[in-house]
Amino acid sequence: MRFFKYSFFFVLFFLVILQTSSAMGQFFFFQHPLQDKKAPDFILKTTQGQEKRMTEFLNGQSGIVFFWSTWCPHCRTQLSYLYKNRQRLEKQGIKLVLVDIEETARDVKDYLKRRKINFEVFLDQEAQVADQYSIIGIPAFFFVDPQGQVVAAKNFFPKDYMRFFRKQNNGSGFSDSPRKRIDGID
Repeated sequence: MRFFKYSFFFVLFFLVILQTSSAMGQFFFFQHPLQDKKAPDFILKTTQGQEKRMTEFLNGQSGIVFFWSTWCPHCRTQLSYLYKNRQRLEKQGIKLVLVDIEETARDVKDYLKRRKINFEVFLDQEAQVADQYSIIGIPAFFFVDPQGQVVAAKNFFPKDYMRFFRKQNNGSGFSDSPRKRIDGID
């Protein structure tokens, strides 16, 4: 009888987990629900005090949408990594869209100033954009092609990130041809 009881609860638990597909997308063994779909567009105020639309900011370029917060230690590490390699990403035609979740402009600006990081950051103070992107944990990266499609979603910045853009091979300048190791970020 005990075996049946535990088996029943295990099956019930598993079925409940399967129903939360947006959450499952952030586990490494599941595909994020936005993958291969249009990235949700948004308009948010930035740390510069202006309201900006994500698609206009990307302006038809490949992009990496990075969700983070100043209190998150892994986010801080990833942010420093992106800042250190910003020029290389720009040379590869990739724009960075940084979205801070649930913090004030002042907190974010102070954080960036203390760390001497010069990025314009979108402020998702009510976490509405994070909800649209089904964020359940940060840091979160969404790799977006020039057509605005999410080609991958990760909770870390992979060293082989260029593979997401190469597989598109849509005239963006990326191809699968042999090349120097430019995608091995320091």
